[in-house]
Amino acid sequence: MVSVGHVVSVDEPARTAIVEFSRYATLPGSPDGATLFARDRDLRPVARLEGTPYLRGLILGVKIVEGRPVVGDEVVVPAPLEPTQATPPPPAARPNR
Repeated sequence: MVSVGHVVSVDEPARTAIVEFSRYATLPGSPDGATLFARDRDLRPVARLEGTPYLRGLILGVKIVEGRPVVGDEVVVPAPLEPTQATPPPPAARPNR
């Protein structure tokens, strides 16, 4: 997981929250519809969030899909996968004995 910011506001009845991204955060693609996760100080996941079109500077409105985030929870996204090779490299040649 890659840390991108923290929860700054929660509206539990509306099941929405506000996330403030860190200045150097990078998100894969558009945050609208992106899956984010909130985790507590012990790094335990506490909520699954979904990005909305509301993005103003470093502030993103999110829907709370499941769980109960609180103000101050860290927000993370899954780390990008390493590119894979189409074919594995050939085995190393064994010296003749």
